[in-house]
Amino acid sequence: MSRRNSISRTISRTVSEEWKWEQHARILELIDRKLPDLLPEDDMLHSISLTIEIDPIGGVVGGSAFFDANESPKIITILHDFEWPITSEGYMFKQFYLIDRRL
Repeated sequence: MSRRNSISRTISRTVSEEWKWEQHARILELIDRKLPDLLPEDDMLHSISLTIEIDPIGGVVGGSAFFDANESPKIITILHDFEWPITSEGYMFKQFYLIDRRL
C-alpha cells in the first residue's frame, strides 16, 4: 500500500468516525446565524458548496465556498469559528448542501 493511500485511509477513517449529522446541522446553523441574509426565507432551493482545508490542529487554513454558484468568502471566514475535528495530518472537507426552507 502506498503512503498516500495509507494517509488518505487514516484521515478518512479518523474524520468519518467523529463526523456526525449533527455537525452538518451545526455548520448550517452557524452560517445562518452569522449571515442571516444569506439564506432567504423563500420557496426556492439554494445550494452551498464548501471545500475547506483544515490544518493538523483543527483550524481553517483556506478553501472556497459558494452560495447558489456565487463565491462567498464570508462563509469561509465564518467557518473559522467552527470546531473542526482534529487529526495528526490535517485534511480537506468537501461538502455540498441543498437547502429547502419549505421543509
